[in-house]
Amino acid sequence: MTGYRRMVLAACLIATAGLGAVHVAAQTYSTGGTGFIVGASGYILTSYHVVEGATGPITVTLSDGRTYEARVVDHSPTIDEGGYDAALLKIEASGLAVVPIADSDQVQLFDQVIVLGYPLSFELGVSLNVTGGNVTAFREIKDSPELLQIDAAVNPGNSGGPALDKNGCAVGIVTSKIVGEEVEGVSFLVPINLAAQLAAKHVPGWSVSSADAILTSREIVAAAAPAIVYVEWSDVYTKDGEYEESFSQSREWFAEFWNSGGFVEVPLSDEGVVTFLECPAEASGPSFGIEILFSRCTDSCAAGLVFFPAEDAADPWVYMILIDSEGSYAAFKKAPGESSSWRLAGTWMPSSNLKEGKDVVNRLDLEAGTRSTRVSFNGASPATLGVVLPLGGTVALCTVNFAGKTTVRFDNLWIRGPVDSSDMD
Repeated sequence: MTGYRRMVLAACLIATAGLGAVHVAAQTYSTGGTGFIVGASGYILTSYHVVEGATGPITVTLSDGRTYEARVVDHSPTIDEGGYDAALLKIEASGLAVVPIADSDQVQLFDQVIVLGYPLSFELGVSLNVTGGNVTAFREIKDSPELLQIDAAVNPGNSGGPALDKNGCAVGIVTSKIVGEEVEGVSFLVPINLAAQLAAKHVPGWSVSSADAILTSREIVAAAAPAIVYVEWSDVYTKDGEYEESFSQSREWFAEFWNSGGFVEVPLSDEGVVTFLECPAEASGPSFGIEILFSRCTDSCAAGLVFFPAEDAADPWVYMILIDSEGSYAAFKKAPGESSSWRLAGTWMPSSNLKEGKDVVNRLDLEAGTRSTRVSFNGASPATLGVVLPLGGTVALCTVNFAGKTTVRFDNLWIRGPVDSSDMD
């Protein structure tokens, strides 16, 4: 079950008089999930993907309404990155109720489980939800560890919550499910024995429960409920963005194209491939800007903007402006009749104003003129490129993966113009 995200606009999208632009003010993006207390001194297990990438404080809300700021003590990466998708959090509290831990190696097919969590909290509110079902299979998906497949209903926000056995002990952590029109009741748990490896290293007096008393469903829920917590983190974007009406197709494009985190994130696996992300953006210009972040980048990769001329343009060239993860930039052009391939070698220029490496944000700004284009990085003084962007056509995002596995994140894209004086030497 992927992390559950929402977008809250602190100010409505407003057409700004005189500028013809859509103005987007401070926005808050939140993600929420479930966790459960495994150490009375404030240790909590959850899914790693619930807190992965947290840029703001992680907040834990207990069943009695008390809230705490949490830190990640230890984690295993998500399943698609070779881990078992678990994280151990710590809050500064004591005397807390805990969920006892079972030995998941003892789980058998058709064992009953009870799942507790906070699904769909942004629509339904933060109130504990309980579903039940059975263990239906032991499943490996691609290169995942062996997961417990269950038919209990889970939804976004259940991630990180426990599945409890007939003794009221956790046998697994909700991690994902398969969705589709013809798919029902196919959800997965990370076996608790895997996640317990994290707790065993950090939680004082850690032990696996030997409880053998069979409890009723009501007894199981009543005992576990005080130890089930709501986990949330938020990121507030305070910088304003200006979106040309013709570029964003007004409000609809911004809402539908960018994901609920307020950015476009593109995972790349094919090496040496240029990928264009189509978007209904008119290159009216003459100023363009975007923020780019490379994550999970094991080797050189690049991303930027590509400019396509209008169908009736006198200049038929297609231009691409890129920055890479090694602190360099380049401009390329291709005639429409040429091969669909771009040759991206030998013309890269280093810039001391670009930050190298992954998980850092670089700002690319372009100003188009009738004889040249100026480029600047992270607000530094601009340099001149020997290209003339085809204003009046369209602009799209583009990515290049030279080697390895890469994810590119585009954020805060804007197009502004036209202005009265755009000629540049």
